[in-house]
Amino acid sequence: LNDNYLLNNILRELDPCGFLIKSEITPEILFTAILSVLDNKTYYCQRINKLVRLNIINNEYADNLDREILYYISIGEKMKDLPKHIPLSIATIERRKKRMKILFEVSSGTDSQLLLKAKEKGVI
Repeated sequence: LNDNYLLNNILRELDPCGFLIKSEITPEILFTAILSVLDNKTYYCQRINKLVRLNIINNEYADNLDREILYYISIGEKMKDLPKHIPLSIATIERRKKRMKILFEVSSGTDSQLLLKAKEKGVI
């Protein structure tokens, strides 16, 4: 799984006690994870732990609506179609994009640069 947006949604919506990514599992990790969950503790694999830490840091950069804007741009949605998916006007979406470009220190005005910086920061 390379889609941080999907992983963030799983964490936010399901709030799992354990979260492992198949490519990171070893028998020892699986055994430890099962014991932790059975002991009412949470267990996240290394990638998920990193994502959780980045989310805590990046909450200053982007809220859920900002993440949705970035997500829909990343899958190729046109600006004129974003209000169909996000409950905001085009003008508000443009203002949010402009603010994110400033926060992410995007020098060029392109959406692709914004997406690259957002991925680097772990926002999407």
